[in-house]
Amino acid sequence: TKERKIDNTCPKNWENEFKIAVNNNFEYIEMIVDKNLSKHNPLISNKPLPKNIKKMVYSINFDYFVHNKINSQNFKLFYKITKFANDNNFKLITIPLIEKSSLKLNELRLIIKKISESIKNYNVKIAFELDNHFDEIIKFNNDKIGICYDVGNLRKTRNIYNDIEKYHKKIYHFHFKDYKIKNRSNFSNGS
Repeated sequence: TKERKIDNTCPKNWENEFKIAVNNNFEYIEMIVDKNLSKHNPLISNKPLPKNIKKMVYSINFDYFVHNKINSQNFKLFYKITKFANDNNFKLITIPLIEKSSLKLNELRLIIKKISESIKNYNVKIAFELDNHFDEIIKFNNDKIGICYDVGNLRKTRNIYNDIEKYHKKIYHFHFKDYKIKNRSNFSNGS
């Protein structure tokens, strides 16, 4: 919906997003933990998902962490959302540690370790969206920890083709954007 695209928040009519997805032949949809922690968001209100929606959920984008650097105070929110994800059959949670929420290498290592320990009894995977330090994900030998590769964000700073070749086994999720560069899309026909 327009509200979701403009503000990157959970719209009050969030259930309509699923109707739109069905009408456009999408099998899955990514839900969002928005920067405002909107109370009408079922992820925040812990509202049980209806069966028709539960079968379409795949991933949760923890966009909140783009605007609020992950730390010990807001880590409780991560626990809450991870439990909700596990209880509602989500497969993946993406955690963006980019822009002002980027972590130093030692901080990233601690967060990966803490998150890895917190999900060991869950059936959900974590994909970190990073600006760099992809090798840390590889070094951390855990099948539940991977990369969310955001092509739109990384196209200016990284060689996408080399990264995909090098990290393909740990890339669990992609984010795509259709940016126009000098009147031409990064993808043919704007796909």
